[in-house]
Amino acid sequence: MPTKQAGFNQIAEIVMIAIGVGLIITSAFIASSYLAVLGTAAIFWGAILFYITPSKQVPLTVLDALANSSLDNIERLLFEFNSNEKGVYLPPKSLKNAESSLIFIPRTPQTPLPSAEENDEVLYLEQKDGLFLTPPGKGLLQLFEKEGATSFIKIDLQTFEKTFPKILVEDLELAENIEIVSEQKDVKITITGNVFSEICEQTNDNPLAHAQVGCILTSALACALAKASGKPIIIENEICDQENKTTTIVFTMKDYDLPSMIPSLATELTVLQSTFQETVKKQLTIATEKRIESEEEPKLVIEPISSQTIQQVDQIASAVKRTQDLEFILKSERAQLALDSAELEKAINEKENKLYQEIIATREKIKKLKSLLNDKDSRVIESGNPKPKANTSNKEKPKDE
Repeated sequence: MPTKQAGFNQIAEIVMIAIGVGLIITSAFIASSYLAVLGTAAIFWGAILFYITPSKQVPLTVLDALANSSLDNIERLLFEFNSNEKGVYLPPKSLKNAESSLIFIPRTPQTPLPSAEENDEVLYLEQKDGLFLTPPGKGLLQLFEKEGATSFIKIDLQTFEKTFPKILVEDLELAENIEIVSEQKDVKITITGNVFSEICEQTNDNPLAHAQVGCILTSALACALAKASGKPIIIENEICDQENKTTTIVFTMKDYDLPSMIPSLATELTVLQSTFQETVKKQLTIATEKRIESEEEPKLVIEPISSQTIQQVDQIASAVKRTQDLEFILKSERAQLALDSAELEKAINEKENKLYQEIIATREKIKKLKSLLNDKDSRVIESGNPKPKANTSNKEKPKDE
């Protein structure tokens, strides 16, 4: 374990310094400059190694205590929110700070995923339709990225599957082995001999947090997958096998429900436009009345635009941009679906052609077999014609007699 290794290193450094001190004391008694030089060198290198040491390893008991306190708070919030929906780990495009990580607990299955503006430093979505939580594995995710010397945003899912096992097993030595298998929308991760097994097992004391958010390791993996895949991630299942010391976690990559989100944005945009138009009409009416009442040369007096109006304009612009972005994503998804359908149709046609060729070949074989059978039958008939004559002659002889 890393903690024991650090203890051994410190003991070796102290022993080296003690040997150096002993050599210097011995050199004073026997008047040996050679031993004095060796003792000074031993003290020097021992002191250097003592102060230049790797970063201190945090005992798992301390990490366990920190993880439990974090999950206790999450358990309280989930109990108060009273929703049975699984947490959704939001991807970078749904966050104002792309390098951050956030969990969204929807009120109902129909609750759409929030935009980056809606989850900016708030605890609840508007009208408490959703709850925002900081993932318990956020710190562990940052450790993974630091050890890998890159942010998972900069790599894709395939690269993550190849590089992450080295970070967890070889670099950090947090597990003996890890296997990552992705199939369509699911990602299955199997970890053997991970040091967080006891911590994750104690997460059962917080059933809501365990079911909707996951333990510290599962949460960190969900955050990493959300960054690498660019899609919302849900923890579908987590199975711990204490006998084989394995933990199997299944994640699902969720798609945005764009068709249901765009109408709501369009409605919001219509309301904002109507409010803005009413505000402009009101200001123009006030300006017109002041112009009529004024004794000076008629001129149009327009009041300065209020901060509320500016805010409404900004909201309209933001809603327009969000609608355009979602329409672009929807078009991209439809294009991808069309491409997948074309590839599927091509594969089906190729399979049908192959089967058709096999049918033709089978028919040819059947024809050859029939012709061979016919030839064989004709040969049997030809070779069997004399026999009836012989039989009739034998039968006729007794009659003649």
